[in-house]
Amino acid sequence: MPSDVAGAVPARPHALVTRGLVVALIATGFGLRLFWALTIAPEQVSDARTYLAIAGELAAGDGYRDDGLPTAYYPIGYPAALASFFWLFGTHDTLARVVNALFGAASLWSLFSIARALTGSLLAATLALLVFALYPADIAYTSITLSQLPFNTFALVGCACCLSPEPKPWRLLVGGALLGVATLTRNQGAALPVLIALGWLVRGAAAQHRRHALLVGAAFIATLAPWTIRNALAFQAFVPVSNNGGINLYIGNNPTARGRYKYSQKMDALLTAGIDGARRGGRNEVIVDRTAARLAWQYVWDHPQAALALWRPKLDYLYGEDDAPFGYWSRRVPDEQQSQQLARAKQLNAPFYPLVLWLAGLGALAAAWEIGSGRRARTSLLWLPAAVIVVFTVLHLLTFGDPCYHHPMMPWIAIYAGYAPAVAWRWFNARKASRSVRAT
Repeated sequence: MPSDVAGAVPARPHALVTRGLVVALIATGFGLRLFWALTIAPEQVSDARTYLAIAGELAAGDGYRDDGLPTAYYPIGYPAALASFFWLFGTHDTLARVVNALFGAASLWSLFSIARALTGSLLAATLALLVFALYPADIAYTSITLSQLPFNTFALVGCACCLSPEPKPWRLLVGGALLGVATLTRNQGAALPVLIALGWLVRGAAAQHRRHALLVGAAFIATLAPWTIRNALAFQAFVPVSNNGGINLYIGNNPTARGRYKYSQKMDALLTAGIDGARRGGRNEVIVDRTAARLAWQYVWDHPQAALALWRPKLDYLYGEDDAPFGYWSRRVPDEQQSQQLARAKQLNAPFYPLVLWLAGLGALAAAWEIGSGRRARTSLLWLPAAVIVVFTVLHLLTFGDPCYHHPMMPWIAIYAGYAPAVAWRWFNARKASRSVRAT
């Protein structure tokens, strides 16, 4: 078995201590998130308010409708997950925040599992877990009913099931299903099973890897199928997840685009002219979305230089700041004490975020050098976090940027951030051992 697989890492005397540290970090991360969920209760605004409202309607048995017509404008995954808890325990904002804290704990466990599987290093995985467990922005997202945090949970747990050493069929089926749920939460999740299958193909065309890919793919498609069939019946059109992809593409590519969310009157006039006044709900929702996509691609075709010039501000908006959970989304809190708590967390996050990015950059360079120099086996999947980050980033270069949209990349960035000091420690020990050998 290759040395970069978690199961091949030999046991060491300090392994029990490290495992205890891992449990302590997960418990600490969960405790911080639960404390935040119970002490910070902002007024949910914009998309966060919409997700909460949809969950309440689903729990009440009203279905997913807009003005009495079927809709699929927002992905169903997160509202449906919240609705299941609301149906069992009652609809309440506090319950939604507690559920988010549980999602956060599951993310921590799965992040550690993935990091160890990809790096083959218990130290790197523990450091990645440390980074994400104490990450102020992820803790702050616990109080906001946005889809970033649950998406990370479904995606990471699904990937952890798929990337476990010598996974059993049931793990692969669960992993594929969870990646399907992640895609129903945010469309970009569809890239994950493709990248994992690509990784298995890189490892070799063994029948075992083909079976793995088929099991994951079957579970993934089976999870999406009921919702896709519902959409086909509701809209008489193929809508795998949601009806907002074309709108997002249009927001990022039009004469008034500036790189982030901005829906102008000029955009609205162009779109209204193209759809004869059709609006959201029922069949019209598909017409609006597809017309918006057509206008966006037409703009890119007619103005390629202008569309490419928008990539710089899109990147700036996507990665330049990390203030989304402290700013617009949670600025409405009921008292001064909560406002002060938010301000302190934002101050802690200000140096934390760039430090993680710098460490991740070093870790990615170290991984690229090791893979390129042959120090890593051909079966290594250490490139996978970089592939996820690049694919997710490109999707936002095609649409638009915002600080909240880089959060699904942060667990993968944390893996490289933990890998950098682990590699430095390994190189230091190697040089120390080399000097000792020469001295003797």
